[in-house]
Amino acid sequence: MPKKPVIPRETEPRGLDFATALDLMRNGESVSRLGWAEGGPGTPMFLVLIPGRRIMASFEPMATHLGKDAEFLVHDHIDAILEGDDDHPHCVVGWNLSHDDMLADDWFLVP
Repeated sequence: MPKKPVIPRETEPRGLDFATALDLMRNGESVSRLGWAEGGPGTPMFLVLIPGRRIMASFEPMATHLGKDAEFLVHDHIDAILEGDDDHPHCVVGWNLSHDDMLADDWFLVP
């Protein structure tokens, strides 16, 4: 199980905007927001950028629709890792950020 992010001790925003957080994700880092610290159902623990790549259609229903072992392209996307209710983290593929998230200045690097 991945570690939960350590929330910075400061109560003021860290000053990282989403553009900076996105650059960090492009460099393989994970990011989170102070505004998510309270958690709750559906609140991400952190976000990661998954680089696009070609993968094989070796699973259903892709194998049926594209042909077994056909290649297809998965584009770059941001995934959210959420705390699961079954002691396993959950991954939401293709997380949609809100305007509040994109305009916030409380992003931080997850150690």
